[in-house]
Amino acid sequence: NSLQVGYEYTFTWDGSKDSDLNSQTSNPTILPKPCIPADVQVFSGPNDICFGGTTSFTYTAVQGANVTWSMQSAPNAYTITDNNGTVTVTHKGSTTVNGENKLLYTVTGDNDFCSESGVDSGKTITILAKPTITADNKEQEICQGATATLSVKESMTSYLWSTGATTQSISVGEAGTYTVTATNAKGCESNTLTFTVTVTPLPNA
Repeated sequence: NSLQVGYEYTFTWDGSKDSDLNSQTSNPTILPKPCIPADVQVFSGPNDICFGGTTSFTYTAVQGANVTWSMQSAPNAYTITDNNGTVTVTHKGSTTVNGENKLLYTVTGDNDFCSESGVDSGKTITILAKPTITADNKEQEICQGATATLSVKESMTSYLWSTGATTQSISVGEAGTYTVTATNAKGCESNTLTFTVTVTPLPNA
């Protein structure tokens, strides 16, 4: 004879003196109320994050379930937000974390839901290393009226100079500081490269 907590039971006695209702219910076994599975389902979204970048994906769970998210490794290197079923994972960029990392979820046991902790969501996120660009002759001196060629050594998908140029090399004739960043085929932005150009006036005739 087993009863479960949280349910209502009705017993009927037929009035017969031979009824064994009393003996059947005198010492029932009280079972705990069964918990409700949250049924968390994670859907598609980009699995790669550039160093310091962000990815988002959607998920579903039974209404009322309290679901929180974390990363299996180096959790402090990420910020995770949940906005009505859309989870955004951001790599802070201040910690060097490369390679694969699993996304975990936890369901708190309130509102009669089954408690689950550190469950593998099936989502593996890869942090892509920040691309590095270099250059020779980052400090150049030219005579007035001449030009200096500033060039990135690495071949990348795109470039953006402080002048607004988008080519791998630029020519400049004015003194100043020039910067450039590049983006690789994965869409990850490189470090910032700085050039300094000094212009020497021509001697008086």
